[in-house]
Amino acid sequence: MKKRNIYIGWDIGGANTKYCILNNNTVNCKIKFCELWKTTKEIKKFISETHKKFSNKYKIINAISMSGEMCDIFPSREIGVKKILSFFNNQKSDSYVFLKNKKFIKMNRNISPDLVASMNWLAVAMYLKGFNKNIIGIDLGSTTTDIILIKNNKIINKRKNDFTGLTLSELIYTGCLRTPISAIVNKVKIRNKLYNVIPENFASMADIYSILSIIPSKYNYINSSDNRPKTCYYSMKRLARIFGFDYSKSKKHILLSLSKKIMSIHLNQINSIINYHIKDKYSTIKDLKIIGIGVGRELVRRVCKKNKWDYRDFMNYIDIKKIKGITNVSDIAPAFALSHLIKNEYD
Repeated sequence: MKKRNIYIGWDIGGANTKYCILNNNTVNCKIKFCELWKTTKEIKKFISETHKKFSNKYKIINAISMSGEMCDIFPSREIGVKKILSFFNNQKSDSYVFLKNKKFIKMNRNISPDLVASMNWLAVAMYLKGFNKNIIGIDLGSTTTDIILIKNNKIINKRKNDFTGLTLSELIYTGCLRTPISAIVNKVKIRNKLYNVIPENFASMADIYSILSIIPSKYNYINSSDNRPKTCYYSMKRLARIFGFDYSKSKKHILLSLSKKIMSIHLNQINSIINYHIKDKYSTIKDLKIIGIGVGRELVRRVCKKNKWDYRDFMNYIDIKKIKGITNVSDIAPAFALSHLIKNEYD
C-alpha cells in the first residue's frame, strides 16, 4: 500500500531545533532544546528518532534550513552546514535543502554551504509575500530578531548572510528569552537611583518577561540561567543577582519596576528598528502591515499599538484547522513555512 506523504520543515538552530510536521490539514509543532555548541549527538539522535517514529506509516519529505552552523563546535560555518546536513543521510526520507536563491535542492546533490547558512528567515518571507503587498515582519525569537521586508509583494531584504544582516539592521542579535539583560541595557535609573547591571549570566530577558507575565512559562522553551523553575519567584531571585543584591519580599516592588524599565528599553529598540525601515523604504506606502512573529510577538504588538501602526499576528496567516501540542506555530515560523513551501512544490 502506498504511504501518504508528510512534510517536515526543520529549522536547526544553535540552542533549539524546531520542526513542523504538515499532515493533510494538521500541523504538529515541536521545539527541542539542544545546545548544539556542546555536542551534536543530541540533535542527531532527535532527527533519527523522529524518522523512526513516522517513516513506517508515512513517506517523509524533509525541508531543511538552519542557523546552527555558526556554533563554535564547528571549525567553520561551511563545516557546520555540511555536518548538520549529514544528520539526514541514510534516513528513510526524501530530503530537500532550502537555499539563498529561494529554491529547494535535493540532499544528494552537491550543495554550496554558502547558499544554505542562516537562510531560515527567508522561508518565512517566501511564505508571507503573497498575503499582503507591503509587509515588515518582525520575527522576535529567543535569541535573535529577524526583520523581513516585503514591498509590492517582493522580498527586498539585501541580507546575504549574518554579517550583512547585522550591518543592514535586518538581523538584530537580541531576543526575548536567551538574551542576557546586559545586552539590552547596562544601567537602569529608578527614582533618581542608579542600578548597574552586572554583565553575568545570572538572569536573562526570559526572567523580565516572566516577572511581567508577558511570556508564560509554558511558552518559555529555554533553560533558566540557574536551572531552577521558570516561575515569577525564581525569576525575581535571578534578577536581583543581576543588580548585586539578594531577593526578599521587600524587594519585589523595585524588581517589578526594574523589569518594566528594562522592557521599556527593549520596546524602544524594537520601535527604533521598525521606524528606521519604514522611513528608509516605506515612507510613501499607505497599506503597510507590521507582522509579529515568534515567541516575542506580543512585544511587537505593543510597539505597533503605541505608534498606531497596522499590526497583524502571524497566526492570522495560517489556515490550519488542527494544531497538535502546546507549541505555537508562530514560535516555529521558519519550520512551518518550510513544510508549507515544500508541500506546494512537491505536490
